[in-house]
Amino acid sequence: MKDVEAGVDPVTQADLQAQQVIEGSLHYLYPHLRIIGEEDIDPNDFLTIDTASKKLLEGVKPVKTSFSPLVPLEDVTVYIDPLDATAEFVLGNKQSPATLVGIALKSVAYGGVIHQPFEGVNGRTLWSLTDFGCGDDNEIKEKNIMHTRTLTKRAESVLVTTRTHTSQVTEDAIKKLGMDVTLRIGGAGYKVLLLLDGTADVYCYPTPGTKKWDTCAPEAILNYLGGKMTDAQGNSIDYSDTVNLHNKAGVFAAVTSEMHEKYLSKLKE
Repeated sequence: MKDVEAGVDPVTQADLQAQQVIEGSLHYLYPHLRIIGEEDIDPNDFLTIDTASKKLLEGVKPVKTSFSPLVPLEDVTVYIDPLDATAEFVLGNKQSPATLVGIALKSVAYGGVIHQPFEGVNGRTLWSLTDFGCGDDNEIKEKNIMHTRTLTKRAESVLVTTRTHTSQVTEDAIKKLGMDVTLRIGGAGYKVLLLLDGTADVYCYPTPGTKKWDTCAPEAILNYLGGKMTDAQGNSIDYSDTVNLHNKAGVFAAVTSEMHEKYLSKLKE
């Protein structure tokens, strides 16, 4: 494991084994699928779970009749973060860690899964797939429910940002946004969950630090539920570019498109 105190992101056996299973099972089902994972796993170390012999999303049908199942495999990229917020996990924080699996269709975040292994008795899994729907074995059951929670349960505006990778640029951005409360939390996936659950309104991390496996799944779910994620300049994140994996212009997300536009304009002032 890498040294947390040295400011380097750690890698644990949990990271490695989770990716061995996820990547191995996907490779078993779709040998030619393009998979980009945080950890570099030797194919000889792939693991396959029993359920990998079953069709993924079995029984899930498109909610839009216009959907075509004839998607060329070369247009699909799967991004895997086996354990987002590993540093938090090492320090004993069991709220932030999550497994993120994002599905990109060409350049767009099309679907995603966020699994919190330590939430409740058996963990919590939230997923969405454009044209198919979304699901949450906890509370979020339908589109736009988060907006009602956010707008009716509190008067204060809440910003969520990085806990461990702050900088002067980030601090200046926080001042520009002028929100009532700032939460400093680890984990890109968990930050977006705070938006979805109505705890926060805006997620701002305006510097390099996250990669596409940190944002693909959260962006897909957030967008499906009516929110919006871009980089901190307001540009879409291009998931078709599998060479440049860093989100060099940072991340900016909000629970609604309107709120995204409102606070992004403040950030650009």
